[in-house]
Amino acid sequence: MKRFHPAWALFLLFLALFPLLPGCAAHPAPPESEGALFFFLGEDFSRFADGFSSAEVARVQYRFTLDTPQSVELTDPAVIRQLFDALANIGIAEQADIRATDSEQSLHFICRDGREFLFSFEGKALLRKGEAYRLTNDESLWALCQMLRRQTVISNE
Repeated sequence: MKRFHPAWALFLLFLALFPLLPGCAAHPAPPESEGALFFFLGEDFSRFADGFSSAEVARVQYRFTLDTPQSVELTDPAVIRQLFDALANIGIAEQADIRATDSEQSLHFICRDGREFLFSFEGKALLRKGEAYRLTNDESLWALCQMLRRQTVISNE
């Protein structure tokens, strides 16, 4: 009878744990947890989310295109909080293959201390470094944006 060598056990354990090591997975899945959007956008956005207070945000500029590019500036802390909460619930699904360049919109958070955080979208996809990404759990964000667009159109009439 052959004896199982302990070195093989260590090797098999290493193979089982290798994908769990940071940066070792061949194709890491996008984060699906709360705050995934902020994590996906980088360390500065994650810090912004971790310490978020609507009192620290001076204003949010919402830009969108209807027939022409439009913009609305938001200063109400309750609305700013709603936008942040909607963004905090978003997950990243996968890279989008189809692009819609005529439907750009953005949310630009401008803090009282001078920090700025820009969330750019093309249609309902997030733009990051020239690529578009499909989102999950984004319904509340688009409902808020639609409400803001309607209010802007009514106030401009």
